Amino acid sequence: MNYKSILNSFLLALVMFSCAGEAAQEVVRSMKSVPNAFGKMNELTIISDQDMWDGNIGDSIDFYYASAYPILPQPEPILDLKHFTVKELNEDKLRKELRTYMVVANLADPSSLTTRLLQEHVPAERIHQAMQNDKVSVMAVKDKWARGQLVIYMFGKNQDDLLDRLRRNYPAVIKRIYKHDYRKLEATVYLDSRDQKLEQSIRDHLDLDMRIPGEYYAAINEPNLMWLRKETSNISSNLLLYKEPYTNKKQLTREYFKTLRDSLGRQYIQSNVEDSYMKINDVDLPMFVDPTALDGKYALEARGIWEIENDYMGGSFISYLVLDPVDNEVVLIDGFIHAPGEDKRNYMMYLEHIMSTAKVL
Repeated sequence: MNYKSILNSFLLALVMFSCAGEAAQEVVRSMKSVPNAFGKMNELTIISDQDMWDGNIGDSIDFYYASAYPILPQPEPILDLKHFTVKELNEDKLRKELRTYMVVANLADPSSLTTRLLQEHVPAERIHQAMQNDKVSVMAVKDKWARGQLVIYMFGKNQDDLLDRLRRNYPAVIKRIYKHDYRKLEATVYLDSRDQKLEQSIRDHLDLDMRIPGEYYAAINEPNLMWLRKETSNISSNLLLYKEPYTNKKQLTREYFKTLRDSLGRQYIQSNVEDSYMKINDVDLPMFVDPTALDGKYALEARGIWEIENDYMGGSFISYLVLDPVDNEVVLIDGFIHAPGEDKRNYMMYLEHIMSTAKVL
């Protein structure tokens, strides 16, 4: 073998070794563990320039995304907001491992670090398309820096356009965030599995199918009424289920709902104080009643606060009064909590999640 052949063989081996090395490096990269996103439900981390956060844009984000959750005795926000600049985001790798982000950028400022970050993440063609189409509501990616993560991109041609898009896109963004939180909510509510015996009892007594977490027990178990309770050291979580014959349209009105709930509260729910009973308090805060649907059936949804007459107890409630046209009945599905000194938003969301599983049989 001459010198030239030896040299060619050496170069070929070198190329093959280099390719094998790159392939091995790629395998190593693919095997590198991806962190799991961490953080609580209902948290949103805003990525924007500091001057934007301190100005009208930040005020608008706070107005929509940190507005009051309906209805609680003391105001609590729909979402808990955090803010990082791009510089702060890059200073600590853990800041890239949270669950939910919204990157907010003004395309009129090419020197903005947030705008540059947006342009790194989103192809120029998609940004151009979004700017030409006002109907494009939300651009988002999953698992950008961590597994189980959602990053939403909100941007505008200028500040006024960005403000307008923040306003118009709010419902779609909230819906996307709640959808993202669904699995965490489901896992939290049913952490201790389900009580299938209690579920069967509800079917037998009320012709109602519901998924009940294992921590609840039946404080009252009658043919047409059940009171389910979950008691811990810091919260009392309750479900009141009731049905009666449907006789006229007045049973599906605000006035009848209040009369019905107050009647059940007076009869069944008292504290240890003599002559105490539960009633709706629509003086200190309004009670909202709106038509809706539950399991495809017409219903009234009511939200408000309750109190115990002659005692110092109160809290929030949410109710559904559902028309069952097959059996000609109305079914009340009522959830309420008592959690003195505790934030109540998430507890109410847990109750709503359980109630959303209801199916009138």
